[in-house]
Amino acid sequence: MGDFLKKYSLFKEEFAYSSRKLIVITLLTSGSLAWLFLLQQYFQQILIEVNMPEFFWVEVGRILYYGFAVIAAILGSIISTKISRKNLILIWITSGIAATALLVLINDVLTCMIISPILGFSLGFGLPSSMATLADYTKIEQRGK
Repeated sequence: MGDFLKKYSLFKEEFAYSSRKLIVITLLTSGSLAWLFLLQQYFQQILIEVNMPEFFWVEVGRILYYGFAVIAAILGSIISTKISRKNLILIWITSGIAATALLVLINDVLTCMIISPILGFSLGFGLPSSMATLADYTKIEQRGK
């Protein structure tokens, strides 16, 4: 059975038998994607329900959110080469919790324009490292199958 698992395993040999790492990476990646999709789904609704005076400001909030997410993703991938990925992901998780908690403070246009970039930055900062962690442990031949 051990030879079969080594030959047909999706993961590299040093990772193939560590169910603990598999669970951690699966939870991290699925949690990251769930957070991303939930924010995409509900962020515009949150902005609209706050009684934004015009739809224009809702779109500005979304542009700030996505713009800072892209900037943070680039910055996060650059920083990940300088510090350990574990520390980067820890900082990312902490900032994500804090930024998500700030959603309750959105009550006018000004707080929306402040919190949207913070939320976008916290989302984009660690997402590349989160995805790269899973890629680091998989065999190149098995990716995409």
